[in-house]
Formats: sequence, C-alpha cells, structure tokens
Amino acid sequence: MHDTPTADRPPTAPGTGTGDDEAWRIRRTEADLDRLAETESIFALGLPANERVPERSDLVLAMQRCPGEFTADEKARNVAYYEARTVRDSSLSASPQAVLAAEVGHLDLAYDLFAESVLQDLADLGDKTGDGLHLASLAGAWLALVQGFGGLRDDRDVLSFDPRLPARIDRLGFCLRWHGHRLRVTLNRDEARYELPDADPETGIEVWHHGERLRVTGAGAVARPMPPVPDPGPEPPSPPGRRPTRRSAGER
Repeated sequence: MHDTPTADRPPTAPGTGTGDDEAWRIRRTEADLDRLAETESIFALGLPANERVPERSDLVLAMQRCPGEFTADEKARNVAYYEARTVRDSSLSASPQAVLAAEVGHLDLAYDLFAESVLQDLADLGDKTGDGLHLASLAGAWLALVQGFGGLRDDRDVLSFDPRLPARIDRLGFCLRWHGHRLRVTLNRDEARYELPDADPETGIEVWHHGERLRVTGAGAVARPMPPVPDPGPEPPSPPGRRPTRRSAGER
C-alpha cells in the first residue's frame, strides 16, 4: 500500500523515493504560496525554487507512466494534493496533470491543463517562445488527448482504454500502431469505436474498454457505449493565481 497524503505529509511511491525527494521541496509550501499571487514566477520569491514549491510533480508523472502501481483512491488523493501545490513554472507540468485530472474525473480542469499545453507556444504563455519551441509540451498535448480523454494505458502489456470526454470535446479520433497493426479509435458522447482499417478480416488484436475485453479485427469496427463519469467531488484548488485559464466553459 502506498502512503497517501495528509495536510502535512506528501504522498510516497514505494521503492522510488519520490515522496521523500519531493517532501523537502514543499516544507513551507503554504506560507510561500500565499506570496505567489503577487509574482509571475516562483523564482521571483527570492528563494531556491525547488526548496519551497514544485514546478512539476514527479509523483504525478509516475502515476502517468506506471498507472497500475496506484489505486484509484491514491491517484485521486495525490492529484488533489499536488494540484494545490504545483505552480507549473515548467512547461512540462500541465500535460501529466491533465492526464491524471481526466482519469480521476476532473474533466474541466483536465481540459484547461490540456489547452495550456497546446497554447504554450501558440500563445507564448511563458514569454519564451522566441528562444525556441517547447516540443515536449506540444507532445504532451497529444498525450493529454490520448491518455487523458482517450484513457489509453499500456503499462501491463495490454492496450486498454477508459475514455471520457470533457464538455468542450464532442468527438475525438486518433490512430496508433499496436503489434504492427494500425488501430483507429473514435470517441463521441455515446460510444467508442475501435477498428483496424488496414487489416484483413481474419486479423485481429485484443483491447480493453472500461474493463471489458474486446477482439478487434479487420472485418469491422467494434463499438461500445461510453459509461457516465462518476462524480469526483469538488475540483481541487490550485495555488493562488495559478489555476489554468478557464476555457472549459467558454464558447466553442
């Protein structure tokens, strides 16, 4: 069992030291975060940045990379803990936070974090695009779509999907290659469709959809309903002045 966070103790991941590594970064987080609303960067506090608040959370990234090592409750607690403390001065932060926010059900927050990744250079959010593109952030936007809203996981040698769409996205389609076959996934409000557009009718692969095992072949698409998203409860707070711009409720 992993330790889950409390008000004064960060979470940990067994065997990784992640929690211990991050603990020293946030010893006086609450006191220092009160000053963040008046600054543009944690570096403006005049303190060693990583000694006080995290730019990004290594544990959130660990949950993205190794999702099967954490329970649903641990993920929800860890997301809430780090959303309240991570200031995202790193362009690498928004994408994994979006993936995990989507997984635990905070879809509006996930969409706004996804948009932050997309607009990192398009809107020059960090006033640094003149020095070069943030390619990892752009790649992270794809991961936020496919892993976040598409629910893609492959960490246990199986391809699984737990898709859930935010209010601003009515349809999402993407392709990926799995064991030499091109898999096309199409999601809308009502259903998820899985197909092998280039395969022979007798050729197939196995995928999982919300815990149901499916065999997809070149003979035709396999469709399954999109289940309702459980209520995750109130959205976790962000550091003062650091919630991503609200785009989830805007006009399309």
